[in-house]
Amino acid sequence: MTGGAAGEQSSQASQPREAQAQQQQQQQQQQQQEQEETQSPQTDNNDNRRASTSSTNSNKGAYAVPKDVDELIARILQSLVKRNTPNGRLTQCLNSTPENLYGGLTSDGQDPLTLLDPAFYSLGYFYFITHRALAASNKAAAQAIFPHITHFISICSVRQFALNTVKVARLGDALIHLAEKMQDFCMAIAPLREAISRFTPDPHTLTSLHAALAQVCLRASAPHYALPVLDQDVEILDTKTTDVTLKDYLLYFYYGGMVYMTVKNWKRAIEFLTLVISAPIENAVSAIQLEAYKKYILASLIHYGQVPALPRYTSSVVERNCRSKNPAYLEIVTAFGQGIPQLRTALERHKSALEGDKHWGLGKQCLQALERARIRELADVFARASVQEVTAMLNESGCHLDETQVLHTLLDMCSENAIHAKIVTERSETGELIKLVEFPEQEHRPVVDLSDRILETAELGRRAGDMDRIESLSTDFQTKYMALKFGGVPAMSYDEEAMDDYAQMFT
Repeated sequence: MTGGAAGEQSSQASQPREAQAQQQQQQQQQQQQEQEETQSPQTDNNDNRRASTSSTNSNKGAYAVPKDVDELIARILQSLVKRNTPNGRLTQCLNSTPENLYGGLTSDGQDPLTLLDPAFYSLGYFYFITHRALAASNKAAAQAIFPHITHFISICSVRQFALNTVKVARLGDALIHLAEKMQDFCMAIAPLREAISRFTPDPHTLTSLHAALAQVCLRASAPHYALPVLDQDVEILDTKTTDVTLKDYLLYFYYGGMVYMTVKNWKRAIEFLTLVISAPIENAVSAIQLEAYKKYILASLIHYGQVPALPRYTSSVVERNCRSKNPAYLEIVTAFGQGIPQLRTALERHKSALEGDKHWGLGKQCLQALERARIRELADVFARASVQEVTAMLNESGCHLDETQVLHTLLDMCSENAIHAKIVTERSETGELIKLVEFPEQEHRPVVDLSDRILETAELGRRAGDMDRIESLSTDFQTKYMALKFGGVPAMSYDEEAMDDYAQMFT
């Protein structure tokens, strides 16, 4: 081999080594650049010292519980590699940290909330701010921390929370607690709505904050503020990137059903309560399901005049327990079908039970619904009978109404198109008579394009395929839920008294 050939081979052999060295150098520069880009403007020399002093401990055991606030801050500063990525190791550290550390100061007396940038160290800041909020013991303390938690919601990096181990539900608990201490639940509505919109890009995804929003709107006597969220059908139950649980699911549809009852959307309320009752269970019947069953019975009597059968996939254990533990409500159902006197007697007999459940107002509305049903049955005599005569006939069937009450009820039913008639005044030999003139009912059935419905069903099926298990919520159940949304009966408006059982909590 000539010297020229050997030199050429040596040059060729050195080229891969040079390229490899150059690639390693570029990777090091890129890593250094990423670290510089993620350096927070609020990270000072004290932060760096805390990070360096705890590096040995962090290397020994990444999951070791921090011993003090300094070590906890150092873990937060050191564990974050990229701002917009979740960190399972840091999350486990934060979850295992004793709660009392989140309320303390550093060894040099600094407040962690001033050391951590909420937009940069969002995950760590989240645990500190929610602890402070939950620890607020009076109105002044709540008012002091409230601006900080709302500011955090607006600027935090939501991608750091994309793990099912991050306890995002703490945020809802914190806002509810602050609202209680401030004695103003309206204050929590806007932050919760913003948090829901930020923490999930898809409005059809259920989060652990949905139930908190519905509850807060009920307690604020402002149910309509929850409707933009409730009107979005839940199609995704993501247990990989959210902390949603079966309890969150039950509470959301329970409180959501109460919201719809308050705004007189009975059909939607019954649909929500049905989803609570029919949710699969593994161990025992939930107290939430038992309470939902009571409201399901009363809302169904008011809206449909009967109680529809539960879906076939409802657990027999749930249905059996709901029936056995609520005999008073079943007696009301039976009495409703027998007549007004029997229903009035049943309501009086079980008044204490209804008042204990804060359902007495709903019970009285069941009686009003039955009275309206009797009025509709007399529609064929409206053209030849006066209001006075109609009142007499109604009272013969058990109603206790005077002419003024009957007239007001008729006016309401006419305005709601519950009956198709108009009220007129006629003169007779005995004086003026108020009568109803019936006119033919004009049916306005919506024309549904079958091709559109097929496409919609296919899209829902695709979304159902993206759903993950939510504890015991199986894929089979989710499919049935999607099918249930296409069922139902045309809605009927009905006046409702104010709901007063919004504050009932479940443990």
